[in-house]
Amino acid sequence: MSSSAVSGGGYEVHTHETVHRAYEAVFQNLQLLVGLAWLPFVLVLAAEIVGMAIGWGGEAGHLLAWMLGGLAFLVFGTTFAVRWFRHLLLGEAATGELFPTGWRPLFFASLTIALLVFAGGIVVALLGMFLLPLGYLIWLVGSILVVLGALRVMPMLPAAAVERSIDLRTAWDILAGNYWHYVACALICYVPFALIEAIVGEADAGIGFVLWLIMEVIRIAVTFLGLACLYAMLADVYRGLTGIGRGAVASAAD
Repeated sequence: MSSSAVSGGGYEVHTHETVHRAYEAVFQNLQLLVGLAWLPFVLVLAAEIVGMAIGWGGEAGHLLAWMLGGLAFLVFGTTFAVRWFRHLLLGEAATGELFPTGWRPLFFASLTIALLVFAGGIVVALLGMFLLPLGYLIWLVGSILVVLGALRVMPMLPAAAVERSIDLRTAWDILAGNYWHYVACALICYVPFALIEAIVGEADAGIGFVLWLIMEVIRIAVTFLGLACLYAMLADVYRGLTGIGRGAVASAAD
């Protein structure tokens, strides 16, 4: 789909209003979010427990838990994402399907962004190693650029969820003129939750299994909540740019 086919001419992202609608969509629908997220949450947690068990705890267990949890999040976290996006944009009630309508295109859009971030991280790491005197500066600047690039193409996610998939170029172009306001919205919507997640994740290193499990339950729950807020912001921006949507975000905006 071309950028001209999806671009909402004249639409402007207003940081305060967009962030307000995103947080409002999340905290006025907490009960719904629990219903949408509980099964993906359990599956991600189960994957981490399996990884910890296979690695017999310790550093190996934590590494395996992190890897399997990440893979589970990519597969089952997208189940939560597609349900939430379709509620926000289409007013659609969640079904009992583990992989509902729109999951496949959203999964591949998420995988595309994840692979781009991974490839960007590898390039940044290699440049930092080869140019060692400037290594830390390269890692810092490169990491920021990778994050900014990933944010730029994230409109692929709501588009895929409503089965109107767009390519990387279209996702990049659609934010022209709105990008920095959009970045501010993304940071305000997600960074507070990411900080809590990082603090909890750091605290669960080197502790017993039971305490680790409790901390992981908290960390994963905060991750889902932060993503719900980020996705609500993405849905709001996507609706403004395309005019698509009549769900919770649309109602809050009208």
